[in-house]
Amino acid sequence: MFKKMTFAMLILASFNLFAARAPLNDKVKTNVAEVLNANEELHAAFFEYNNDSVQKAAMNVAKKIMAIKDKEISKLLKVSHDKLMVMAKSEDEKANKEAFYVVSLGLANIIRKYDVGGKWNVYSCPMVKKSWVQDSAKNDNVRNPYAPEMPGCGSKNTSF
Repeated sequence: MFKKMTFAMLILASFNLFAARAPLNDKVKTNVAEVLNANEELHAAFFEYNNDSVQKAAMNVAKKIMAIKDKEISKLLKVSHDKLMVMAKSEDEKANKEAFYVVSLGLANIIRKYDVGGKWNVYSCPMVKKSWVQDSAKNDNVRNPYAPEMPGCGSKNTSF
């Protein structure tokens, strides 16, 4: 009986793993893609950390989030937007990396839940215990924005 129950649970769990992401209408999908593309600039700004570049890119991502008119997506990205606004004014690299992690969690939630296309994926680093969203079509290699001493540390967690 236990084996049958375990097998049934594994089958149900596998359906969940392969569940289709929810579709978005073309306008919302375009808006979300603009956010994710702007996030690529923010992601890149962390590699050769330049506070001015981080602040500018954070403000740009926040602006793109505000352009999304879909209530559910906007709600899911509210905390990310708030963190971006803090980052846009902060000169503290460590605090900005923590804020970027929160932003990344929001974006990862969106790409896992909605079909935004196949070029963005979630990556993570076990050493710093943080994740981020990255354009895999542009560069599929791990580009860890949190640890400049180990930019290749981490793994790709999704394959869209």
